[in-house]
Amino acid sequence: MTTAREATPLLTLHPGRLDRISHHYLNDGPAQAGYLLLQEAVDQGVITWDRAVWGRPLFGAGIKGDQFVVSYNVSGELWLSRAAKVDIPDPDTVPLDEEDVDWIEPLPSLPDPTHQRAEFLRLVVDEINDLHIAATRMVATWPGVTGTPALP
Repeated sequence: MTTAREATPLLTLHPGRLDRISHHYLNDGPAQAGYLLLQEAVDQGVITWDRAVWGRPLFGAGIKGDQFVVSYNVSGELWLSRAAKVDIPDPDTVPLDEEDVDWIEPLPSLPDPTHQRAEFLRLVVDEINDLHIAATRMVATWPGVTGTPALP
């Protein structure tokens, strides 16, 4: 049985392989380009995982409302997703004055997948790996696995 301590990342990013990715998605806009970049990175071996263990999961990355969401599906039955806390540039938003936002903790900006491919893919891989490790911890402590009730 895998325990939370043994949980390992699912994905590996190979930055040295970024030259395998074409630029055909650049005109699709940042939201669609991010999804297409992720799919091509998977298809071209820029992002890898242990296929003997996990087969061919499906991966997703996109903007839902005001959140950046990553997801994956191993079994075909259940999508696991996680919302990343990043600043998503919105061309219609009027910037606030500095004195109005000095109490707000700034979020990291969402890398533009059309110009910051490595940074965007690093964010996606990190977020999916965090989601995978959290899911592994949850499964390792599930009552049916441990025999211990979830609630005392």
